[in-house]
Amino acid sequence: MADKTVTIHSTDAIPTVTPEPTETPSENPGEDSSNKPASVEAPVTKEDGSVFKMFVISEATMINKGDKLVLTLKTNNVSFDKLYLGKNDDLAKTPAIQGMQEANGGYSFTFEVDADKAGTTVPIVLGKKDGTWYTKQQLYLAVPGSKTPEVTPIPEPTETPVPTATPTPSETPVPTATPTPEPAKVENGIYSGTAETGAAMFKVVGVELTVKDGDMKARITLSGVAYDYLYMGTPEEAAATDKSAWIAGVGTVDYTTADGETKTGMQYDIPVAALDQALVVSSHSAKRDKWYARTITIASSSLKKTADLPADETNKVADGIYSAEATTNAAMFKVVGVKLTAKNGKMTAVITLSGSGYDYLYMGTGKDAAAESGAWIASTGKVDYTLDGETKTGMQFEIPVEALDQEFAVAAHAVKSGKWYDRAITIASSSLKKTGDLPSDDNKGDTPKPTLVPTNTPTVSPSETPVVKPTSTPTPAPTQKPADTKPEQESKYESDLSGGTSKVDSATTLADGVYTPDGFSFSGGSGKVTISCSKITVTNGQAYATIAFSSPYYGYVKANGNKYMANVSGGSSIFTIPVELNKNNTIIGMTTRMSVAHEISYNIFISLAAAKKGGSTSSSTGFVKADGTISTISTDNSKLDTTAPEIMGLEYKAETKLAYAEYFKMYHYDEGITLLEIDMTKDTERDPEKQNEDDKKAEDTDTAAAEDTAAATDEEEAAAASDSKKTSTEKAKDLTEKTKELYEGNVVKYLIVPKDVEIPAGLDKDMIVIQLPVEKTYVASEDALKLLDEQLDAAESIKAVGMEQKDCQIENIAKAMEDKKISFDGAFDDLDYKALVKDEIDFAILPSEFLPGNAKDEEDADAADETADTKAEDQKDDKDDKTTDEKADEDKTTEELLKEENERLSDTAERLATLTIPMLVDRSADEKTDLAKAEWLKVYGVIFGCEDQANELFQQMVKAEENK
Repeated sequence: MADKTVTIHSTDAIPTVTPEPTETPSENPGEDSSNKPASVEAPVTKEDGSVFKMFVISEATMINKGDKLVLTLKTNNVSFDKLYLGKNDDLAKTPAIQGMQEANGGYSFTFEVDADKAGTTVPIVLGKKDGTWYTKQQLYLAVPGSKTPEVTPIPEPTETPVPTATPTPSETPVPTATPTPEPAKVENGIYSGTAETGAAMFKVVGVELTVKDGDMKARITLSGVAYDYLYMGTPEEAAATDKSAWIAGVGTVDYTTADGETKTGMQYDIPVAALDQALVVSSHSAKRDKWYARTITIASSSLKKTADLPADETNKVADGIYSAEATTNAAMFKVVGVKLTAKNGKMTAVITLSGSGYDYLYMGTGKDAAAESGAWIASTGKVDYTLDGETKTGMQFEIPVEALDQEFAVAAHAVKSGKWYDRAITIASSSLKKTGDLPSDDNKGDTPKPTLVPTNTPTVSPSETPVVKPTSTPTPAPTQKPADTKPEQESKYESDLSGGTSKVDSATTLADGVYTPDGFSFSGGSGKVTISCSKITVTNGQAYATIAFSSPYYGYVKANGNKYMANVSGGSSIFTIPVELNKNNTIIGMTTRMSVAHEISYNIFISLAAAKKGGSTSSSTGFVKADGTISTISTDNSKLDTTAPEIMGLEYKAETKLAYAEYFKMYHYDEGITLLEIDMTKDTERDPEKQNEDDKKAEDTDTAAAEDTAAATDEEEAAAASDSKKTSTEKAKDLTEKTKELYEGNVVKYLIVPKDVEIPAGLDKDMIVIQLPVEKTYVASEDALKLLDEQLDAAESIKAVGMEQKDCQIENIAKAMEDKKISFDGAFDDLDYKALVKDEIDFAILPSEFLPGNAKDEEDADAADETADTKAEDQKDDKDDKTTDEKADEDKTTEELLKEENERLSDTAERLATLTIPMLVDRSADEKTDLAKAEWLKVYGVIFGCEDQANELFQQMVKAEENK
């Protein structure tokens, strides 16, 4: 039976035309031979037959495919995104018909119903965006058409009637159109094919068609790169439609013509409504900013099956053992190996993380993990793996896998901090490679379950205040070797007239050839996508970097004043672009993963020592941290460095020698940059040496188990949220969280950068950057105030203090407060953040009492000089003077106070990081001698631009002390 279309104009009877004597009446009068969608009426009604006004069908079309009717319904309603053909009380509302969102926010739904349903109503249930179903009343869909009439026998021929007058021309019968063949039904799989367009300027040179349960989509390759968008419709519709409905190119690919010539084309992913029929498409010229009307016809006769779908609609995989690949939402949580086992429709996976920084996983969020310690998944142990020719050690876990190609939530428990972090893993079905069958005795029984945590839980409960423990020093990152030594060609590009980037000076004195970067770092973006660089190609004295985004959805990159097209390979978007070596380069990447094409700005820094002017041989490499991630500094934050650490992109010059101070170190690099390190835990309750003793004692107790059910602190932003839902403020949280974590370490490293000096991109992820000059400082440390005012005469750089005027013991500062030149912006433990913003504070100095486990009462400091009688009298007076809060603090245990102080540190650090105010804790008061306290002049000399004066003053103090 040829495909026909049905057009329902109204609820009235449809006029028919008496067939010519030479024609056999159709068995279905409603059919049409065109197989094109016809407009119909298909309302959703209530039980009384009235239209359901919450879901009005704005447009409906139907195609009659013999025994099936293909309906497409469109609605402007934005509340319902799925349909189910069935009754409200059906428990399993499957299969659900998922809607496609239109530019106006409404949805379109395409589905099939049996042809015998024509002219009837069928029950329907509407699904909401939140996953629930509307079941307050039973709704019905009015299926267009009329019931197929019963076929009556053709009467026997009668006597030939007397010929009548020749009909007028208007009565001449219209020739019956040649029936089109029934569209080819293609089984599930992946196919290669060919397509015709009828336009020489719009030629399809490659088709990869994927068919799944009747739905088809194709990745087409155009012969060139002149078009940046396609649209499934007319140019007029494209121009009037929101850009989110445009189909952006997924990247470029090289292909070979029949003449053997290699060319580059742009690829697009498009829906395919039918084979052997012209699909209406519009193509957008990037150069002319104009839409052109096109058609694409994919011939069913050209299809050649190239592969089976890796999994069926439920993502079930045939029993066996497979290797696979997985992606995650965080660079700090990288899966480098997957061994997937499928049995009886269930799946588990042994995953290998890139490092050994996590000891437990939980299938869910970190918040839920704290309350379900029995569901923690313990690591099965460490395992060595090879990456870029280097042997590394990772941690393995066995986890359940509900589905492939879908992101599932995982919480990871950090060994060092004792905190839970929200992560996400996606295992790609396309990456599955069968490596073996199940053992013979494993073909029976239940699916193996992942190893769960034993009853003895970690000594550090996730809900505890993080215990800062020393970590091993990162080892230098092995030099990456390029996959091959073949020089890379500059990516295909066109001029970028938007002015987003400017030309770069890519000239270099290096000989032509391929080089491996000494180091690479970047800044910008949300942190969900990472950028890497494995190769530098020098051609005709110009440097080109091959960079890869860890996402296949970056269509182009703007750089060097041009727009470069992607080459998508292995889940990455790869570009080869001109760069200036050993300098920051601004690029803008366009991702299509969001609801609309979106551009994101980045800075990249490619270090190559051999290309430095003056022939410097400074190594400037990146370094591998304990969790497998790359750091821009060669040492961690476990302790003060005894020698200058290597910093990527910087050249070490000298060290500030310290004769007395114990709590800081200073190293100097090129461009006048200084690295300042301050020990935040030495001689406090968080001192690693003290913690090691406490941990040893804790091993002999069972107290940790009692804290398993405490709620975990959600320290990191949920990185699984897509970039499309992140505002600029939310994106800034990524760097804010990293900055907060830097303050929570044993040692805080500051990079003090002179005015107009540019540092390599990415250094701010590993060090707190203090950009000079600092002109409006908040100081809550009285010791620091004395050094700044009485010694360095730097009071003009102080804008606010942490004590009220009546409590200020420094005459010049008190006078400035009286004259309204310096304000009180809250005490260090009760900062007035609004005042800090109002006063435009750009640097904050806090006292050592701010450190957890380091608070000291002033009375306690002088206690040794008091007599017993004086103590007793003062204690009585103190008791009467204490506030309710102070008395409440007396009732708290040391552990409770320490927890509160840790929370105060984290909260203050996060708030100041959000305001981009660097925070320094002055520990001069904790130094053992007066000269050690005075040696902190060297710190403030560098920060406040009076280094020579500070050094001279300190030397005078040393001589004065020696002459005593």
